[in-house]
Amino acid sequence: MTAIRPAQPAGEPPRTAQPRTAQPPSAPAATTPQPPGAGPAGRSGGNTSLALLIGALALLPWLFTAVAQPSFAVQLSLGVGSVLLVVTAALLVVAEVHGDFGIVRWRIGSWYLLWSALIFGPLSLQWLQDDPSEGLSWISRIDRSSVIGALGVVCAAYGCWALGYRCGFPRAVVGAVTAAKVAVLGGSRSVLRGPAMPWLVYGVGLLGFLLNYLQTGRYGYVGADPTSMVSNPMATTQLLYVVSQMTLIGLGGAAYRAFDPRIRGGRATLWTLFAVEISMGMLRGSKEAFFMATLALLIPYGAVRGRLPWRLLAASLVLLFVVAVPFNAAYREAVRQRGATGELRSASLTAAFAAAPEILSSALNSTDGRGRSDDVFLFRMRRIDSVAIVWQLTPSRVSYLDPVRFLRAPFVGMIPRAIWPDKPVETPGWTFAQVYLGQPASVFSAYAVTPIGDLYRSGGWLVLLPGMLLMGMGYRLFDGLFRTGSDPRAFCFIIVFFPLAIKSESDYYSMLTSLPAGLVAGALGAWLMCRPLRDRRTPARAPDPAGSAPLIRDSAGGARHAARGSVVDGEAVTARRTPVGTEMS
Repeated sequence: MTAIRPAQPAGEPPRTAQPRTAQPPSAPAATTPQPPGAGPAGRSGGNTSLALLIGALALLPWLFTAVAQPSFAVQLSLGVGSVLLVVTAALLVVAEVHGDFGIVRWRIGSWYLLWSALIFGPLSLQWLQDDPSEGLSWISRIDRSSVIGALGVVCAAYGCWALGYRCGFPRAVVGAVTAAKVAVLGGSRSVLRGPAMPWLVYGVGLLGFLLNYLQTGRYGYVGADPTSMVSNPMATTQLLYVVSQMTLIGLGGAAYRAFDPRIRGGRATLWTLFAVEISMGMLRGSKEAFFMATLALLIPYGAVRGRLPWRLLAASLVLLFVVAVPFNAAYREAVRQRGATGELRSASLTAAFAAAPEILSSALNSTDGRGRSDDVFLFRMRRIDSVAIVWQLTPSRVSYLDPVRFLRAPFVGMIPRAIWPDKPVETPGWTFAQVYLGQPASVFSAYAVTPIGDLYRSGGWLVLLPGMLLMGMGYRLFDGLFRTGSDPRAFCFIIVFFPLAIKSESDYYSMLTSLPAGLVAGALGAWLMCRPLRDRRTPARAPDPAGSAPLIRDSAGGARHAARGSVVDGEAVTARRTPVGTEMS
């Protein structure tokens, strides 16, 4: 750290150095350090008061609906408005806890709420329009009254989530988890490895995809019948999942280096790996691959530059709807077809790759096809349907599931199939479609269950409310532990858990079972991407929850902090007063 001397005010006699003495233990501290993710720190509470007021306003549409009994269109609009009010209140709670909304910092809690506002808010208004996805007969199974009821369930669920986020786990729990994280990662500070790091880490991820294809004969949407995942599960599936995540972490490591203005030559590596990742993802028939590759650029950019790259965001949205979505729809239809007897027929990997250029050209030239695929894409993003069908059928026609399974979930996910050969195969989206939507078992297509729907079908309100409370506490713990601005290793965990934590597609049980594998993938990526540094011991100074400026290894192999005046964790690097003097942080 570089010490600086405070400026001498004009007109004052010269100052003489005074010996510094240790502060007595009984002297009151200006602030009380708090572990990241712990309970309330005693802030002013202004945002919390405003959040309570907005939450109270969210009740008014339901009171009006109960008294006036308006039309479905009015009830739907009021319900969506209520959801948006509750989500806004929850965002204020997040800002109260951390001091800002955390959008640029890619805080999981903030982005979860923003995405939830979209998928349960405006997209729910599609119920006012004609169904853009003909052939989905299960939509007719959902009563319109159930959609209104589901919006009420969503409001209550996010209210409990916000309460859990505001309270957080006890400090003892947070302290123990923080100590475990530091022990596993080898310290609280790290330095990015050298220029070869992105290539090596990305190569490890490609090796995982290759081994998975050699074992299963399947590359995403291309290859063997997906029902083999149920009939013949592989013992190494969990391990290969962990290894394959390294492609995104290698791409993120390249982004950290490329977006630092003091490192030259990193952009060629970044855009090469980005093009490879996008291409490989599209050839897998995966729309999510496009999202995740873009996130692997956006998150490091926000950490290094302290702002969102709006031009990159705009370009990504254009590419998504003009290229990725139309190609994905046409590619899936071309490489996987159902025979006359109902069996799936998939093209070989070489045939699918050979046909990809022609499919891309056809998708780009078909304006009608592109518009329809975009409509279906937005239609399938909405999540209110899953909650509505659960609200409608549970428990009158479908019995509650055993909520005790949530307690077993992390331990089930912790044991690999190589040790537990008879480990149950979890296909929640497939079984959900059969039980609630009447889909035949021969159709292997997963539907979103959502954490809210899974909690409600496991015991109604008595399970939903405490489950969402714990979920909010968990998100706060995660946001406190992993901060991209103070330690680049946080990116490894955020990119692994982002789709699971944000999309509201997986069920609550699957989120819990995925925790062990996700933590292992994040830790492996952190070890490969960064080199831990030994923590400096300064007993007289309380630990800083926000951490210090990120360290970056330059092309010459030297490690350094962010330069003076740069942005760290979304804030300008400034001098701060500490018990041992004034220093740059």
